[in-house]
Amino acid sequence: MVSPDIFILASGAEIALIAAAAAATVSAAGSLSAASAQSKAARFNAKVADQNAAAARKQAEADAARQQRLIDRQLAKRRTAFGASGTTLEGSPLDLLEDVAAEGQLDVLGIRQQGLAQAREFNISASQSRARGRAARSQGFFQAGSTLLSGVSSFASGFDKLPKDAFLKGGGRKTGTNQKAGTTNWEVE
Repeated sequence: MVSPDIFILASGAEIALIAAAAAATVSAAGSLSAASAQSKAARFNAKVADQNAAAARKQAEADAARQQRLIDRQLAKRRTAFGASGTTLEGSPLDLLEDVAAEGQLDVLGIRQQGLAQAREFNISASQSRARGRAARSQGFFQAGSTLLSGVSSFASGFDKLPKDAFLKGGGRKTGTNQKAGTTNWEVE
C-alpha cells in the first residue's frame, strides 16, 4: 500500500512538471467553459430570432388584415356613392371598383410577402446562430483536447528527464528491470 508520505519535497524541475500539468488541465477546462458560454449565447440568440420570426409573421398578417378592411371600406364607400348618385354598377363604375379591389389585393399580398421575407431572415439568423453554437462547442472540445494532449506530451517528455526515483521518499527499492520494455520496476518503502 502506498502511504501519502511517499512524496518528498519536489525539486524545481518536478514542480515545473506538476505546474505544467495543472496549467494544461486548467486551460482545457477554460476552453470547455468558454465554448459552453458561446454555445449558450448562440442558442439564446437563435431563440430570440425564432421569436422575432413568429412576431414578423403575426404582424404581417395583422397588417394585411388591416389593409383588407381599409380596402373593403373604400369599396363600400364607392358603391354607396355610386348608388346615391343613381349610377349603376355596370361598365366604367364596375371596372373602377374591380381595379380598386385588385390594387387592394396586391397591397395585401405585398404586406404578407414583406412579413414572410422578414420572418425568413429571422429564421436564417436563428439557423446561423445554432450553427455557431455547435461550432463553438466542437471547437471547445478540440481546443481542450489539444491543450490536454500538449500538456501530457510536455509532462511526459519532462518526466523522462527526471531520475526514476524523483518522487519516491528515500528513493524506493529497485525490484527489477524489464529488458524487453526498457523499464525499471520500483517498490515504495
